[in-house]
Amino acid sequence: MVKEGIEKQRKDELAQKTLEKKAEKERRETLKKRRITQKKDMKREKKERKEKEREEREREKEKEREKEKEGKEKEKEKEKHKGAEGLAEVSHLDAHAAVLSRTASGSPVWFTRRCCHSTSVFRARVTNASSVRTDATAKLEAKAYSL
Repeated sequence: MVKEGIEKQRKDELAQKTLEKKAEKERRETLKKRRITQKKDMKREKKERKEKEREEREREKEKEREKEKEGKEKEKEKEKHKGAEGLAEVSHLDAHAAVLSRTASGSPVWFTRRCCHSTSVFRARVTNASSVRTDATAKLEAKAYSL
């Protein structure tokens, strides 16, 4: 009977060791699977991060292109108006007397145009004046209106 007890004890110990080995093997496999999953997750996250960075760079490039395009449009607009003549001051009674021009450096300069001075060419000159009755002029306008 003692022999049977020892043999049973050995069997139990062997079964216990087998169970422990099996549990250890399962634990290692679980850890291995976890590590594999973590690596996959890390790769996926890295890929997503790179994709977001690429998209951000693309957005920045697009903004730069838009700014460059706006700058070119503004430059074209400036070129279009570069040779435009400035307006004279209202206080100057003769609009043809002075013209705003630009020098090679781009600064405005006033100069007078005597050759095209219309007021000197078309100036009214009165040499003979006769008196006109104001009553007759007023009646004439009233007659013209009534007809």
